[in-house]
Amino acid sequence: MSSLIDIEYLFKTHYKRLHRAAYQILHDESLADDTVQEVFIHIWSKKDELNITTTIEGYLVKSTINKALNYIEQNKNFRTVELDNHLEFNSALNQLNSNDFDYKVFQDLVYASLDGLPPRCKTIFVLSRFENMKNKEIAEHLDVSVKTIENQMTIAISRLNSELKPKIQHFFPELIFLFSIFFQIL
Repeated sequence: MSSLIDIEYLFKTHYKRLHRAAYQILHDESLADDTVQEVFIHIWSKKDELNITTTIEGYLVKSTINKALNYIEQNKNFRTVELDNHLEFNSALNQLNSNDFDYKVFQDLVYASLDGLPPRCKTIFVLSRFENMKNKEIAEHLDVSVKTIENQMTIAISRLNSELKPKIQHFFPELIFLFSIFFQIL
């Protein structure tokens, strides 16, 4: 990887996949663009020092995911999940009587609980539940074992269950069944 042409070729070849990987974690087009660009800037600035021992695609995907996770970790107030965009959940919520349901309060409860998870645990949960990715796909994206994904999902589900169940039962008893089915945690 010694020339600008090589970097341009890699960028053009892998940009869409890397952008999709960053977007799955960050849920922000602009941040996903920035993340991919930062990966290539890093590669260019370290081109003479890099010793890539995997495939270039694997290296790029892992670097992109790590950059996105680092962004989340450095910006603790950043929310990576947009519940409004999840069609199944949103349509089920719309079936409830809007006079009896304050979606904003509910959304804030869920965001607060998700934001309380460790960054990697939260990312794995989001990829699984909101992006409908299989454990094997997540493991490949994050370059970890399927067992690690299973363990992190268990942690996320346990924490969300213990934190959200009492709040949902208190504030939104009409949602407890829907919530338990969707998140498969209660």
